[in-house]
Amino acid sequence: MQHLRRRVLAIAILTFVFGFSSFAHWSAQAANGRDFAGFYTLGEGSPSTDGYTLTLTAKIFNYSGANVIDAALFVSGCIPPGKACANFEHVNIDATRSAHLSAQITVPGFLFERWQKGGRPELMIRFTNAKGEMQSERVDLAPDHAGLRTREE
Repeated sequence: MQHLRRRVLAIAILTFVFGFSSFAHWSAQAANGRDFAGFYTLGEGSPSTDGYTLTLTAKIFNYSGANVIDAALFVSGCIPPGKACANFEHVNIDATRSAHLSAQITVPGFLFERWQKGGRPELMIRFTNAKGEMQSERVDLAPDHAGLRTREE
């Protein structure tokens, strides 16, 4: 019985250590110039007249140190250059908090195929900073294969 307790304790300690180191690594990555990061899932795509229609779900974390109010997030990489495929308007993300986004989007076939082969959506955030200037930044996304991190809380 004592052997079983030691084994359970060892597993619990290892789980804590690996979990903490993963969190510390994620936080350090975000702090090193990445003010916005998150996880995403893509729903199954269906062909449409403009490309493919699918659901994009994301959980975006704000590591910038400041509240972001009335931001716009958009998927870039469409044709013509500079055109956004999908927009999320009026998004608020308090400092050190997250926002849940989910929408049906339509993307060109080449982007859908790239994502099916492991490419990641390029998500940008545009907001007015504390100086009153418009600012755009890339959101560093990681896939959420199990769909656990992008669930709405």
